[in-house]
Amino acid sequence: MDLKTNPNLLLKIILVAFTCSYHVCTAQTDSLTFSPQWHPQAQFAGFYMAQKMGYYKEAGLEVKIIHPGTSETVFNKLEKGEADIVSMMLLSAMTQYKTEQKLVNVAQLSQNSSLLIVAKKEKGIVKPEDLNNKKIGIWKSGFDEVPKAFAKSNNLNVNWVPVLSGINLFLNNGVDAQVVTLYNEYNQLFLSGIDREELSTFYLNDMGFNIPEDGLYCLQATVKQKKEAIEKFIQASFKGWEYARNHKEETLQEVLRLMKEAHLATNKAHQSNMLDQILLLMQAKNNIPSGFLEPETFERANQLLLDDNKITKAIPYESFFVPDLSL
Repeated sequence: MDLKTNPNLLLKIILVAFTCSYHVCTAQTDSLTFSPQWHPQAQFAGFYMAQKMGYYKEAGLEVKIIHPGTSETVFNKLEKGEADIVSMMLLSAMTQYKTEQKLVNVAQLSQNSSLLIVAKKEKGIVKPEDLNNKKIGIWKSGFDEVPKAFAKSNNLNVNWVPVLSGINLFLNNGVDAQVVTLYNEYNQLFLSGIDREELSTFYLNDMGFNIPEDGLYCLQATVKQKKEAIEKFIQASFKGWEYARNHKEETLQEVLRLMKEAHLATNKAHQSNMLDQILLLMQAKNNIPSGFLEPETFERANQLLLDDNKITKAIPYESFFVPDLSL
């Protein structure tokens, strides 16, 4: 058929072409930058698998994952606009809450505390009061609120020794005890040759200090600007965590690849244990939805920070947690 003699057909073709072009142009991809709070490791496996399996792209997102340096915090990345969303410890995030630039929790990942204090029995430390006047290693950034609250509640006079990372100071008797996590340093002790029978362990979640840790955080202004994109990110990320749970071997290979790229020393056995422990910590309790921050848990955290003078007044739950973004 000659288009010159059929102008109506020509017009239809032009309209179809324009319509297709319009939809292609308007199907925009939202960009987000996500920063976990530490170097690449199995603690963040679900996010890596969401990226690898294309779950973010399927949700219409272009996600860039960046990791902080040893001397910086992810909150700094939020403040400087280098990240839209980050993972942080609940208590650390609450201490950063500011009325003028609110930090909000958009999904609570872990549902239990992973913290414990370990000591060598040969040093005569077998019960909490034996930690009095002892040197206890603790990380320079984060994780310190709960152990210090534990020491205060037990009237312990402790010499806290800052540790950048690792367990070498503890292994070489530079400290009498050390704060560790179930998913990382605790397993490193056994990989270094220490037997469980040699250690005294003080699980803080069994002593009234079960404050969950990792959650996803944004500045309130970012939630207002990119609410739909953040909601998609959360859903795709939990899909990535589910994939990691069901495809452990593939997940470990991806974690090891990323760690190798970052020139980080590790081994498969340690990362495998870390993944198992993180998945256990993420298991929702009391049939609560994934990503939900329980009000009772939040109030315990509030009280702990108030007692330790880390905050001057209680933080309102409804201002801190954004429930309609969790699953």
